[in-house]
Amino acid sequence: MRDDAGGDASMVTWRRTSVEGQATGEPVSAWEICARLSSLLPGTKFSLLVPLSKLCRGGYISTIEGARREGYTQGRVNGEMVELSKIKAGEVKEQKIEVVVDRLCVPVCESEGYEEFVMRLAGSVRAALSMGDGRLIVEIDGRQEEVLSEKRVCVGAAA
Repeated sequence: MRDDAGGDASMVTWRRTSVEGQATGEPVSAWEICARLSSLLPGTKFSLLVPLSKLCRGGYISTIEGARREGYTQGRVNGEMVELSKIKAGEVKEQKIEVVVDRLCVPVCESEGYEEFVMRLAGSVRAALSMGDGRLIVEIDGRQEEVLSEKRVCVGAAA
C-alpha cells in the first residue's frame, strides 16, 4: 500500500505515531512501543537496536563483550552491520555503536504465528530498553529510524 507521497503507508503510520510521542521529548512506554510496532502493515520488517555509544564513551568493549555474553551476535558501527566478535579493542574510539537485539517481520493478524510474534516483540523490547538504559532504536525496512525512550529526552540529543 502506498500513500500519496509515494511512501509506504506503514511508514506514514509509524511516523505519525512515533513522532507525536517523541517530538516533544515525551517518554514512550514499552507497551506503547509494542502496540505501535505490532500495528505496522503485515510484511513490514524492522529491527530493534540498542545505542551503546551514547551510554559508554570509552567503555565500549566491556559493553560489547557483555552483549556477546548475553547471546547477541550482530551490531552496527557507524551504520554498517558487523559481527560483534569482529570489533577489536584497538579499533573502537568515538564511533556510533549499536547492538541488534532482534529483527522481526509483522505477520497477518489472523495468522497462526501472530501471538508468538507479539510475545517475542514484547520480550525484545523489554530486553532492548533494559540494555539501553530506557532507550532503543527502531529501524523499519532499512529506511527509517526512530530513537524511542522511556524517559523524557532532549529531542536534539536523542539520536
